[in-house]
Amino acid sequence: MSELKLVFASDKVAVNNVVICLVDEYRQGKKEAFDAHVQRVQDNGIDVIYLSGHRSRNDFVPWVDVLAKVDKRKPRIKLKNTPFSGHFEVFDKPLTVQEGEKV
Repeated sequence: MSELKLVFASDKVAVNNVVICLVDEYRQGKKEAFDAHVQRVQDNGIDVIYLSGHRSRNDFVPWVDVLAKVDKRKPRIKLKNTPFSGHFEVFDKPLTVQEGEKV
């Protein structure tokens, strides 16, 4: 029987990687997908720089909002619910414990 292997962004993302992530660009509660370059990796997420219109913006992205990483060795795919297609390593959502939930 084969074992299911989950792939999490926190295990695979490094500085200078290009990722697809959800960013609340205008701080209005609406997250949109952007391609971004990783500037710094932290325990709870990554600092990225991305192009918004004609401006470069930087932001912090929690791990739950990191969707995929560009990887030329992977087959070409279309990312669900985003305008992006290409060679990506798609990440599973991190498992979180809800407040008051038993572990």
